[in-house]
Amino acid sequence: MSIPLHVLIMEHDLTIRLALSHALKSRGADVYSCTSLKCALEAIQDRPFDVILADLQMSGQESVDGLNLLKVVRKIHPKTHVIIMTAYSSDEAEAAVDHYGGTHWAKSWDLEELLVSVMAISPEPQPI
Repeated sequence: MSIPLHVLIMEHDLTIRLALSHALKSRGADVYSCTSLKCALEAIQDRPFDVILADLQMSGQESVDGLNLLKVVRKIHPKTHVIIMTAYSSDEAEAAVDHYGGTHWAKSWDLEELLVSVMAISPEPQPI
């Protein structure tokens, strides 16, 4: 019996959130999704995730972005893979993502490539 990959998605866009969630669940991942930084922070306090997909800029949420989440994750769950997704990238944002040990993914890139990359991550055994 294989261990499912535990994935957290923090994305404000309903279409993107549902598409990612559906695609990952259909590949056997255990997916939890959030529409706010508050929800995501509560989720990572409750349990570790193998992978977190976080929007760089959360629309309608002033001063909230995936970098906030990435910084907290690095302190609490340093082994978690964090992929920061963005439609509007900059060299500064990419450098910050790299600095905190995250991976940058442009939303204009191939979704299948992202899914393959996520599913290639080995899940960590969860404590019983």
